[in-house]
Amino acid sequence: MRLGNNLTVRQKSSYTHYADARKFSKAKKQQASFGSVGLASQATAGFMQWMQNAGFVAEFTIQDMLGTNFPRTAKGLDRNREEIGHPNYAAATEAATREFLTGPSMFLIPMAVFAVTRKAFKEASFIHLNPLKRFGNNFEKTISSSTDDVLRNPAELKKSFYNDLLDNIFKTTFGEDFKINKKPFVNGFLKIEEEKDKLKNIKFYDRKAKKQVKSTIGEQVGIMQEIISKINKNNSNNFSDVYGVKLPFGDKINPYSMRFDSSFVDDVTKYSKDVVTKLSNNIATKADNITEKLSEYALKTVKNINLRRLGGRMISSPLALIGTCAFCSIIPNLYSRNEEFPGLDGLVKKNNQNTDKGVKFSGINTSSNAFDQFTKVKNKGGVK
Repeated sequence: MRLGNNLTVRQKSSYTHYADARKFSKAKKQQASFGSVGLASQATAGFMQWMQNAGFVAEFTIQDMLGTNFPRTAKGLDRNREEIGHPNYAAATEAATREFLTGPSMFLIPMAVFAVTRKAFKEASFIHLNPLKRFGNNFEKTISSSTDDVLRNPAELKKSFYNDLLDNIFKTTFGEDFKINKKPFVNGFLKIEEEKDKLKNIKFYDRKAKKQVKSTIGEQVGIMQEIISKINKNNSNNFSDVYGVKLPFGDKINPYSMRFDSSFVDDVTKYSKDVVTKLSNNIATKADNITEKLSEYALKTVKNINLRRLGGRMISSPLALIGTCAFCSIIPNLYSRNEEFPGLDGLVKKNNQNTDKGVKFSGINTSSNAFDQFTKVKNKGGVK
């Protein structure tokens, strides 16, 4: 079928579609493009999210630098530029030294102290004091009841420690007669230890591998939490916190209430990885020189290890506080590094450029002769 201008229906339809496409393309070109704005917004949002995920220290430091350090340094560089004929490098240097030392140092000094104490007292010294005491007490009990074969086998010793610790936690929390299968928990602890070892060997830029390891750890914690929550939901005494458990000290004296969460699991595996491994290595190294019963030697050794970890925990925070306060005491010196404030360069003369530091009054003679002449004028004619 043909229409006007000798075009078929199909040809007319194709032409109309082509013409509409041309009009749409031309109109689109005439519109303002905000693609770059969208990319900038995405980049900004991504950066803010990364900063938030990096933790409080990184978040505060970055905001402090962007909000004060860089602006104040730039302002110092531009201070009195026209008067001195060049950027004010002295003012910028003083501002940068002051700002970049004071803000970040509030975190860097404690971090440095903790890095040194972590190196000296090992990982377990960074467990909170109450759990650390109770982990140590439970492990000492495990050693006292373990055979020589278990004490010489690090893997079996870890399993025994986990079993005994869980048994004490569940009996203290849910009652002496409560029975629970501890195998999922023990296997979960061992799996998490294994994954944490992998995490230490992953390159810092391999985010995908880190994410996978953390996901596996989270899954294991989730499995254990699900069991604890089901038990607590069936126990009215613990319904207020479905993950709540009690960690005993000694024979259930002064039980410590806490949550069976990722932080607790991290502390348990951290203690096991540090103290249990340390004891096992000590026994393996000195096996031929041990003259007393192995259980007695192991108990004495682990008590010394626990005491060292507790000491490290107790002094690390005070040392960080002392170091930070000591630095704060020298901050005022950072504000008086120069004899004269460099921000006044170009506005006032330097002291060393003034040869006469006395005060001069133009047009007034302050000599004693002038004063005598003045008194004579006032008393002219004598005193009556």
